[in-house]
Amino acid sequence: MEAPPSDNLYIQDMPAELDEAAVKSTFEQYGSVQSVRLFPKEGMPKMSCFVRFASMEEAKWVQENVNGNIPEGLTEPIQVRFADTPESKAARLAAKGWGKGGDSWGAGGGSWGKSAAGKGDAWGAASWNGAQRSSPYGDGKGKGKGKDKGKDKGKGRGSLAADDPFWEAKQAEEGRQVGDGTVYTGIIQGYNTRAGWGFVAVEDVSQLPPDIAAAMEASAAEAKAKGKEAQANVIYFRKPDCAPGFVPQKEQVVAFQIYTDSKGVGAYNISG
Repeated sequence: MEAPPSDNLYIQDMPAELDEAAVKSTFEQYGSVQSVRLFPKEGMPKMSCFVRFASMEEAKWVQENVNGNIPEGLTEPIQVRFADTPESKAARLAAKGWGKGGDSWGAGGGSWGKSAAGKGDAWGAASWNGAQRSSPYGDGKGKGKGKDKGKDKGKGRGSLAADDPFWEAKQAEEGRQVGDGTVYTGIIQGYNTRAGWGFVAVEDVSQLPPDIAAAMEASAAEAKAKGKEAQANVIYFRKPDCAPGFVPQKEQVVAFQIYTDSKGVGAYNISG
């Protein structure tokens, strides 16, 4: 029996060195995190944790889009499912022959308390497709869901303004190199307003420089080999990559330029 959707997620394969503040910062990219509870195992490199969001919609979006992908700040995929209720946990254990009993931190269960609202700036290195750089659109499920959810329920990384120094620091850290200024056209596949990132599908890949097209094709092939849905014509962008005052809308036709960095290919100077 799978746990029913709730605002409470059970997350596995998190790096054991992270503290509550770092875990909270990782998931505040996707919504308003209310509390965090860690379950480290001595001597083990990975741990599990509970992360409770302000709403079920935020948690559902994360479960559908981040599960099996690499969140910004991490370097390996994580597993995300809804936290057990007492009923779903008992059913799951019974199915394994373990019987009933045991504590459960399922939806609405347990005492969570408040965690420190620390902020981490390491975004990690990940590929652009499939298990993407936090690219919650990577598995192809729930695209466009959860946009603006909890927008006023707390400030995470996604609430940063386009001119915040954080973005400039990230560009320098990732070694951004802009292209030759050629303008391309494409269609916005999705944009997470709160977190400040999205994806654009290039209209005609044959117009791209050969090395750029090859890199995009290689990333997509790698993702598909891992069982992920990926398209070779889709590239990533962030809030400051949009022209001043421009807010991307799903399925909107846009013009943009290309850049490369240590993580792959991206779009910038995006306008309608």
